[in-house]
Amino acid sequence: MIADKRELVENIFKEISDIPSTRTCCQKAHICGLLYSCQRNSDKREYTAFFKRERDAERAANILNVGFSSGAQIEARPASRGGHKGYEVDFSSKALVRFFNDIDNSRAEDIKKASGFRCEECAANFIRGIFLSSATLSVPQNGYRLEFSFVNKERANVVAMLLGEEVADISRTERNGKTVLYYRSYVKISDLLYKIGALNGGFNVADLSMMREERNYINRTTNCEARNIERAVGASRKHIDAINYIAARDKMALLDDDLQTTARLRIENNEISLSELAALHDPPITKSGVNGRLTKILMVAEELRKS
Repeated sequence: MIADKRELVENIFKEISDIPSTRTCCQKAHICGLLYSCQRNSDKREYTAFFKRERDAERAANILNVGFSSGAQIEARPASRGGHKGYEVDFSSKALVRFFNDIDNSRAEDIKKASGFRCEECAANFIRGIFLSSATLSVPQNGYRLEFSFVNKERANVVAMLLGEEVADISRTERNGKTVLYYRSYVKISDLLYKIGALNGGFNVADLSMMREERNYINRTTNCEARNIERAVGASRKHIDAINYIAARDKMALLDDDLQTTARLRIENNEISLSELAALHDPPITKSGVNGRLTKILMVAEELRKS
């Protein structure tokens, strides 16, 4: 398993980026996903897509030049958006512009029809593109979180529907004027990675999460045992203090034979549990029996303190 979380996340993105799209229909589905974060330019005839990683921008430019070029050579260029450095790609393909127009204007409720999915691999190729263009994978202390951020709710709606069909239902929220879809379950994140062919990434997510769950279980068990010991020691000290208080005032005669037996065993075995203390009696008694006797001893000590 990869120890460094940032390296693990980067390797997942690299693994997804390295998966090829061979069929024409799959390439179209993939480029639709890669460009999904695009926004329309002011001249209304062209869109610009922003990428965090250069290899993703170059991949989009290459696919556009091969299958969707309007004549001019499309190139990825360095850019900055919201204070984050990255790369931009401009495109004006009629097919792709129509695709995003239909989605943004709620004329496309089904991404499969809008993008023209033709084979079983098209959905995985589209989701791979979405992952590279719109996803953020983080590994906070309490587990994984996978988010997809979209410029409007229309684009989020069709992706949520697709993910619900292909992977699992996804949660949503609104943040900074954008619609965010997210998974917090490592099982769902692993399933998505397996779905799009990132087998190593899916395994590492599941592996790291299971190790975290095991570590948390051990910590919870250890903390629980520590609290139980602390409570047992505290209770034992309270009982011993009461017995010593009674003995120091020469009032042990206030206790009947059974209570005196329990008091003696408690003094002689001040670190054992009530169950173990019960077993030392002759004949043995129950844990609740020991607890009842010790409660009576506490009551005697309390009455002496009041008098």
